[in-house]
Amino acid sequence: MPYFATTDNVELYYEDKGAGEPIVFVHGWTCNRHFFDEQISALREEYRVVSLDLRGHGDSDHPEQGLTLERLATDVDELVSYLDLSPVSLVGWSMGAHVIFEYVEQFGCDDLERLVLIDMSPKLITDDEWELGLYGEFGHEENLETLALFTPGWARVAEDIFRDLLDTLSDEQLEWVIRETEKTPTSTAVNLWVAMVTNDYRETLPGIDVPTLVTYGEESNLYAPEVAEFMADRIPDSELVGFSDVGHGVPLGTPTELTEELEAFL
Repeated sequence: MPYFATTDNVELYYEDKGAGEPIVFVHGWTCNRHFFDEQISALREEYRVVSLDLRGHGDSDHPEQGLTLERLATDVDELVSYLDLSPVSLVGWSMGAHVIFEYVEQFGCDDLERLVLIDMSPKLITDDEWELGLYGEFGHEENLETLALFTPGWARVAEDIFRDLLDTLSDEQLEWVIRETEKTPTSTAVNLWVAMVTNDYRETLPGIDVPTLVTYGEESNLYAPEVAEFMADRIPDSELVGFSDVGHGVPLGTPTELTEELEAFL
């Protein structure tokens, strides 16, 4: 099984399939590489497709240290260097998009070919000067209430949370998602949730100087279409695509449509 050791001695599991121009898939919060299985299966016919389980997720180590977006982005950069993937395209869904934003902040775009951002906001907290956070009205008080739900034990509430987050998926898909996400340690869920809600990447967007595809689920109950429009307006070379009849779970809910857009863009 392919593992890569980071510079702080965390073993990350990854899969490297196909040949051609390289693409790295970066999954969402408490998820893993399997959420992109449909896209990877198709794209590996023409591309070199790398998927990893971020630290604290899936088959990678579950450490107590380094559970920050800064470290996750560093992990991606180290894997890109280890596999000699530069220039590489990055595809990030949900928290994976935040990892990409952090990558751009730390390492710039010199080693990047293209970016794909799937249903995410650059800032999650709603306040007096930002109305496009989670649910459109997710302030600091709502955030504390959310943290109080899963800090005692993530697996106890994962089902309720993901049934809300991915409400347009089928019951069979939701049952699979819940089984996968319940494997995530509580420390990973809590630390990375805090990392997401405390970061603000709005000023990062204009510095993205590679072609970028901004996508969103038109039925997403997390982010309004205006969030994706905001990002597309501020990323200089960007395209905007919405997927109908799906919410936040774009890779699972519209796998064929997403794959077709990726093939056309990449």
